Amino acid sequence: MSTKLQYSFNRQKEQSDIIAKQNESLEKSVAERTAELKSANSRLKAFFENIPGYMNVVDKEFNIIAVSRGLLEVFGFEEMDSILGLKCYEVFQGNSSPCTQCSLPECYRTQKPVVRYSTPEEEAITGKSLQIYSGTILDENNEVIGGIEYIADITDLRALEKELIQAREKAELANR
Repeated sequence: MSTKLQYSFNRQKEQSDIIAKQNESLEKSVAERTAELKSANSRLKAFFENIPGYMNVVDKEFNIIAVSRGLLEVFGFEEMDSILGLKCYEVFQGNSSPCTQCSLPECYRTQKPVVRYSTPEEEAITGKSLQIYSGTILDENNEVIGGIEYIADITDLRALEKELIQAREKAELANR
């Protein structure tokens, strides 16, 4: 019986060693993948925070997933955590339903980017003229899971445009 017990003990020890090696290998793989993900996250965050303009990322139901620091500042928020999970239309427009001018529903439907300009109502809220680029975020099956908006401040461009129009009108008057 002791031989059988010894065999059983040795077999269990071998299996334990195999499991320990597999566990060590798995832990190493997890550590490597975690480092890769941290690096990718760091690069994405740097891009997100340093791109000129503002960024807004929402899920398909318009819940805020992420916003750039600049967008937080425009709307007077200190931390992203204070608005994560809230509806973008409530936070940024004070609406109880998606904004009528929002181009994300069209993006979700067509899976194509849309460009639009801010409305006078939006400009009253932000104090800025904006060009808004909207696009979809797709999962591995090409199903829409959310949207992203890149928002460019074109206030200075609009002011120059008005000056050019006024200068042209003055020149046309002078030539009459």
